[in-house]
Amino acid sequence: MKPLAQDLINRLDLEAALHQERETVRNLLPTEPGLKGLTDNSVKFREWLVGQLRSGMDIAPNHVVSARKHGVGTRPVPIVGIPGRVLYRALTEELLRDRPSVDRTQEAYSEFVAAPVMYARELDSGDAGWKIGQSGITHVVKSDLAAFYEYVDHEILIRELLAVSPDFDAADALRELLYEMEGRTFGLPQLLDPSDELSDLYADIVERGLLREGFQTWRFNDDFRIASASYSEALRAIEALGRHARHLGLVIVNTRPSHQLSGIMPSTLWGWG
Repeated sequence: MKPLAQDLINRLDLEAALHQERETVRNLLPTEPGLKGLTDNSVKFREWLVGQLRSGMDIAPNHVVSARKHGVGTRPVPIVGIPGRVLYRALTEELLRDRPSVDRTQEAYSEFVAAPVMYARELDSGDAGWKIGQSGITHVVKSDLAAFYEYVDHEILIRELLAVSPDFDAADALRELLYEMEGRTFGLPQLLDPSDELSDLYADIVERGLLREGFQTWRFNDDFRIASASYSEALRAIEALGRHARHLGLVIVNTRPSHQLSGIMPSTLWGWG
């Protein structure tokens, strides 16, 4: 990386980022030896890292390994060095400090899954004779973005960051860091907290596009639910979702419930039809 300016380094809470890295449990990877020793000497580590950043720190490209997921399949897991992870976290937190952190808890996911059902009930709450099966919502589109983290475009991401933060120097440093980590102008390293925050900002572009078109949309990271009042509206929602994803270089994955068109989930599966 090119040398960072001292005023930018002063804005980065490198010590806090180091301690947060120690407290974070990375799924699919073992605990790193030596991390406790670094956090026990966080002041010295910061001094060393500042010197590296002032002189232009070399960032080794991520080494990606395949880790077996629960059940079937594998997931590409990047091995990222501690200095790079600390800088990645510190830059991301500086840029997104005025944006609420994403909630990836099971409770948040459960609320997301139930949201179309709750919306349908609220929509018909004025009808005293409302019964299950008489909702104005007949279908729910269920879809997600394929290999999402792999194809996040850095330039589009930086534009989004500059829409929520005036810190161009931090955004430019993040762009360069991501390029050196990924070895290309797209992609976010998986299973890292900063990537979760940045990917949520990126996926928000798709969600905003759907909302502007009038679709009742809910999102949990790259998972989408769209409530539709008819089968044809559900088809239009799928087309709109695919279109907004393509604008970002992404594609959607449609689930296929039994005896239903790909991507459309019948209301009966959600308990109100």
